[in-house]
This record gives sequence, C-alpha cells and structure tokens, in this order.
Amino acid sequence: MDILAESHWALVHPLRSMSKKSYRILVFVVLWFDFGSTYLLKKPLGVIKSDIAEDLHLSKFELGMLDTALLLPYAVMQVFLGPLADHQGTRKTMACCLFSAGLSMAFFGLANSFHFSLLMLFLCGTCLAPTWPACSKCLASYFDKQRDTIFGIFSTAGSVGGICGTGLAVWTLSVYGWQLSYLLPSSFSILMSLLTLGLVYSPEEMGQGPARPSSSSSSSSQIIAARKKTSTIKSWLSLWAIPLIPEITLAVFTLKVVRYCMYMWLPLFLLDYLNYDKVQAGLMSTAFEVGGGLGSALFVRMNVCMHGS
Repeated sequence: MDILAESHWALVHPLRSMSKKSYRILVFVVLWFDFGSTYLLKKPLGVIKSDIAEDLHLSKFELGMLDTALLLPYAVMQVFLGPLADHQGTRKTMACCLFSAGLSMAFFGLANSFHFSLLMLFLCGTCLAPTWPACSKCLASYFDKQRDTIFGIFSTAGSVGGICGTGLAVWTLSVYGWQLSYLLPSSFSILMSLLTLGLVYSPEEMGQGPARPSSSSSSSSQIIAARKKTSTIKSWLSLWAIPLIPEITLAVFTLKVVRYCMYMWLPLFLLDYLNYDKVQAGLMSTAFEVGGGLGSALFVRMNVCMHGS
C-alpha cells in the first residue's frame, strides 16, 4: 500500500505545482478530447455500412440491428452505470470506459460474422454509457461559474469527434477497407484513457476542495430544492417530480432521434439514393456535424450576450 501511495503521489505532485486555473484548463482539454473520442468511435459505423452489408451479406434490417446494438445499451446503461463516477471517480471511470470501448471496436474491425459484430457493438455502447455523466460530474466540480458557457463549449467535442471520425473512416475505407476503419479511432481512445488516468484528478485529490455551487445556476438550485422536498427517491419514476426533468428529457429525446438517424443513415442514403460515391457520401454527411458545432458556438455567444454567463 505504501508503494502504491508513493507512486500515486509521484503522479499527482507535479500537477499540484500548477495554478488552479491552469489545471482546470488542462482537465477541460483532456475531457474535451475524451468526449470527442466517444463520437470518434460511434460515427464510422454510418460510413462503412455499405461495405459491411456487402462483405457480411446483411440486409437493411440487420444493419439497423447493428445500430441498435450500439445505441440501445449506450442509452439504457446510462441509467444504471451513470452513478459509477460517484463511486469510482471520473478519472478511473473514464479511463476504464475509453480503454474498453476502444478495445471492443478494434475487435469489431476483425468481425467475420453478424453476431460477433453485434457483441462488440453492444460492449462498446455499454462502455461508453458512463462517459457523459462522468464528464459532467468532473466539469461541475471544477467550474462553479459560467457553467452554461463551459458546457456549451464542451458540447462541440461531439461535433468535432463526429467530423474527424467520418474523415478517418472515409480515408481508411478508400485505402485499406472497412476492417481497418476503427484502428485509428480505437488507438486514440485507448491513448486518451491512459492520459486521463494520469492527468485528471478530482479537486479533493488535488487538495483544492470541491467547488461550491454557483447561486446563478438556476437548474442546480431547482434540483436541490426538489430533493429537499423529497427525503428519499424511492423509484426512478419519482425523478419526474424534479422541475424541468420531463421537458428536458423530451427535448433531448427528439434531438437524439434526429442526430443518430443522420449519423447512422445519411451516408448510406446519399450513396444509394442520390448516387454519390463512398467518399463523397461520407464527406457530405459531415455537414450535419459542422452545423452542430457552429450552433453550439453560436449558442454560447448568444448566452454570454444575453445573460453574461
């Protein structure tokens, strides 16, 4: 235990020499790349669909099952694995999830059967499920002010990750084939898991103490007030009593339906129905992510101008 404690301190000690502001920026940058790498792993599936269907002799229904194998556990497991960062911390949670997801998608490229592909996608979706709650927890602990701005900027990671994932998939697809389309994204995800393990620590581990909640954060205040009224949450259904939860849930649901339909099927639609070639279809599909990134940046700017945070 003494050896482990000394090695842990040896890693944290150089970081403690950084100023609080500098370390917060470092944490933000690492988590931004972490979250971007999750889309780097998810997006190529939409680009390589036609080649998978040809090599594995899959129908459109079976291609849809591949999407479901990735996205269903990603959505459902957030409910059950979301609190993982509360128990293990963001650093360990993100490192384990990114490493496992990258490894599973590297094996997905070796798939020679439909069922093996389903299994690898299921594992990837499950491993990616806790990443957003873990990132949110860590960012909230370091940024007690201007959270709307911080999370607005942070959300651009998804669009940038999707664009890069598409570009890499198009390039590897045209040069090496779809089997290697996940080699670079998986390698990057595993690399980020190691960097996260060595660089991202909680405020308590850094001796900074937890960030105090901002009085200007209305959403946090509403959640705290609702929790005071309800001493114990006895079921998941009681979460709907928290103000704004039903409305936000519906908004996010419709957003995700549109986003993942575009992510997973737009390249194939451009290829099959508009007669684009594979490279053109893949690159044109990035227009959706470009719009998402610009929209996030525009929202941040508007929010700063209107509310100053």
